Amino acid sequence: MYEAPVKEEEKLKNYINEGWVKLNKVKCGSLGGGYLKWTKERCYKEALKYKTRTNFRKSSSSAYIRARKEGWLDEICEHMVRHVNQFI
Repeated sequence: MYEAPVKEEEKLKNYINEGWVKLNKVKCGSLGGGYLKWTKERCYKEALKYKTRTNFRKSSSSAYIRARKEGWLDEICEHMVRHVNQFI
């Protein structure tokens, strides 16, 4: 059960001793990935703090981008004022 992290640590030490550069951000044996901050509900709660999409995008870009990628943007921004450019 604990053999894999130990073997990974040994391999990492060998690579470092051979002059390789360590890129690992977490300790050996970790699975990575994990917590997803911007769920639909959290994006919606974040969007409620802003009156315009522009302010939402500038102030909370990661939530804005997540909502746009997932197709939630129109729904969570329904309460916002929409500015329409009018040319005279």
